[in-house]
Amino acid sequence: MLRARAKASASPSHAAAGDNTAEFPSSLSECSRRMLDRQDGCDVTFAVKGPGDAVETKVCAHRYVLCCRSPVLHKALQWGAKTPADKKLKENDVSVEVFREILRSV
Repeated sequence: MLRARAKASASPSHAAAGDNTAEFPSSLSECSRRMLDRQDGCDVTFAVKGPGDAVETKVCAHRYVLCCRSPVLHKALQWGAKTPADKKLKENDVSVEVFREILRSV
């Protein structure tokens, strides 16, 4: 029902901006994965530097999803401990490509 309303209420300006609600994923997991892939609404940043990488790469994710899916990350990302801007986690044992796939599977 909400999906039908969103389609009906989409204005031409949204379509012109590339926001095509007809292509919006149907499941919550698909929506979350799409937002992760587009780096949309991310509120946690990981500094990833694999064993052979020369520089760190910033990889963003969604705190809510990480906290829901991982008790370890839930503890590391507890609200109130620090502001989200202070939450830059380092990961130095895995390549950026592998780390992104791990986030997609969470």
